[in-house]
Amino acid sequence: MVSRTRRALLQGAAALSLGLAGCSGATSSSTTVTASNRLTGENAVLEPDHVALRTPENAPIVWFDDELPESPESTPDDRHRISDAEEGLIADDADAAELRFADVDGTDDARTFVEETDFDTETLVLETTRVPECYRLELCGATWSATDYHTYYGRVLRPADVACSTDAWDRVAHLIRLPAALDPSEITGRGSGTSGSGCGGFRRRYEEGQDR
Repeated sequence: MVSRTRRALLQGAAALSLGLAGCSGATSSSTTVTASNRLTGENAVLEPDHVALRTPENAPIVWFDDELPESPESTPDDRHRISDAEEGLIADDADAAELRFADVDGTDDARTFVEETDFDTETLVLETTRVPECYRLELCGATWSATDYHTYYGRVLRPADVACSTDAWDRVAHLIRLPAALDPSEITGRGSGTSGSGCGGFRRRYEEGQDR
């Protein structure tokens, strides 16, 4: 299937990994690619259209149906493991038709979000991560080119009235709409960065870039 081939190419691409930052708020980098890790440039967007789904279960929320392998019950050792089927680009209606959703709050809105995407001019990014239960991720922005894309998040505390445990983790899936029609077969790099101090730093870099 064409979409599977495209995702296989994407999964084999060189990836940028900007790890989950600590309380200092600094964003750390473990590897690099040619694209900058700054939210700047002509192909940069602040707070792109997106939907997020969250669950305390260690199980997929959104995934590509033909790629999710069956696996035994998870253990604490693999609580951070994310399947390849839970990440990738959705670039056409065929890719969109393969998406499957768990029965969690917001699923109907996520399906509508996918259906309303114009793949002639837009591309969806599916990303899944594990987040401490007492925190949430804000999508700060995204950058892209014909050969790579990068997303930027801010980690912030959830409201005080949300019950949570400091040693528990949730699973969060984001569907992000990029205002560009990307060809997944051309993608050779991808990455994601998370700041422990929210989106302020990414927002400043974006605004500085727009003023140049």
